[in-house]
Amino acid sequence: MKKNSLFNRFPAFAGGMLAMAMLVTLAEPVSAAGEKIAYNQVGIRVLREQQVKAGETWTASNGQKVPSTITYTDAAGGKTNYIAASRLSELLDADISWDEETNSVDIGVSPVPSEVTVTVETRSSDDPPRPTPPNAPEYGLVIGNLEEIDPETVKDVIAADPSGYYIRETRMQSPDGSFPEITAHPSSRGAEYVVYTVTNNGETPKDVTVTRPVSIASRRESFPTLHVQPGETLTRVFRVLKDEDTHPMQRTFSFGVSRSDTDRDIHPRDLPVSDVTVSLVQYPG
Repeated sequence: MKKNSLFNRFPAFAGGMLAMAMLVTLAEPVSAAGEKIAYNQVGIRVLREQQVKAGETWTASNGQKVPSTITYTDAAGGKTNYIAASRLSELLDADISWDEETNSVDIGVSPVPSEVTVTVETRSSDDPPRPTPPNAPEYGLVIGNLEEIDPETVKDVIAADPSGYYIRETRMQSPDGSFPEITAHPSSRGAEYVVYTVTNNGETPKDVTVTRPVSIASRRESFPTLHVQPGETLTRVFRVLKDEDTHPMQRTFSFGVSRSDTDRDIHPRDLPVSDVTVSLVQYPG
């Protein structure tokens, strides 16, 4: 099966093809007596938040100006509103691609068996250790409604009392190094900063992850994975962007702690018990 890349990054030709699909489909019936087509007559709200206002056009990924909505009125006066497939994917936070084999728009794309390659690797005790990913945050990176920032820039703010808690100074121990993820829904109505702190009380390094599950897809958007060494504490700070400037379906995040890549080749039964203390709190500006 041939697929283009995800719609928010895919080629201009395919973008225009999908964006204009309904225009082509609806062009012919317009000539029928009493049938009408109008553009941008209605707005669109997602979870009660206005995403498209009536009268607004939309710029597709290829730069083409197309209608945000299309209203079809039949001869009896009945109305039906249409949205371009590519625009729909943005509004519903869904991955989308073009399937050339079936001539179809593919929404919520996930790998199928024919597209998955499994590699089996054997390693001897003499092999050098696998390289570890860079242990550095990317300050200024924005995912959903969170922007990771340098804790030093707001150290006075986070030294005060938090305005709310998702989880506070909770100690977790596990024989295999895996811990339940913390799911949070940050909102600018409740805080300007979210602070994630992990203290490693154990004997092996841990990976600290912050991800956003895409609503209709089998993938996540991820901030860099950072390591926290035994006996150390890692603090990550995120600025919460204004709700009115972000999509309501892109404000759910998972905060996790897992075994480090350096331990992937060790059987869980041979690892010492993992022991971490976790806090996820929020602060006003």
